[in-house]
Amino acid sequence: MGTINANDAPPDPPSLSVSEDASAVEGEAVVFTVMLSEETTEDVTFSYEISIEADDTAEPADFTNFMDESGMMTIEAGDTETTVSVMTEDDDADESSESFTLTLSSVTNATPETVSVKGMITDNDLVSVSVSDAKPVVEGADAMFTVTLSAATDEAVTVQYMTEDGTATAGEDYTAVRSTLTFAADETEKMVSVTTLDDAVEESAEPETFTLTLSDPSNAV
Repeated sequence: MGTINANDAPPDPPSLSVSEDASAVEGEAVVFTVMLSEETTEDVTFSYEISIEADDTAEPADFTNFMDESGMMTIEAGDTETTVSVMTEDDDADESSESFTLTLSSVTNATPETVSVKGMITDNDLVSVSVSDAKPVVEGADAMFTVTLSAATDEAVTVQYMTEDGTATAGEDYTAVRSTLTFAADETEKMVSVTTLDDAVEESAEPETFTLTLSDPSNAV
């Protein structure tokens, strides 16, 4: 009887990685894709856990059930990927995008390549910006418009504004303005001043009007 011993080393296990930059709007699931570099004849198992690390900005209340956001998953033999879904809560606060961490551990039959990635929860509660009519003024005085945010926000808000003629004419009855207004975090009110012109022309007793128009807001609607 002759015996032939194999001299081939067993194949290297596939590598396991998880997609980066997974994100979703609050109230929806943040979905991470966990991938193998190639098919394998064995089931690959791993544990996952959602956490809030020191450099993260999310809070437990941002998740449907933060305490249950962990478990074990399997990529069956012949498959190359699965997904981990993290359900988030929809709140009424206007806020910046919030981050959290997904960590994989206890991997079997694969070599971990990426074990920790960030997920992002983006806000869906934009504040609104509006402008109110200025009080009537006598020509030569400044017309003051109040521009208001509907709620305080932790992000800067910008909005462009410009004057437009009505029955009043720029250069004759008032000085045209065109600029950008910036609300710092937590500011909710700004004033825009428009100088009216005092002329010696006898005019109709009817008040003359012009318009201040807002456009192109950022971090607001």
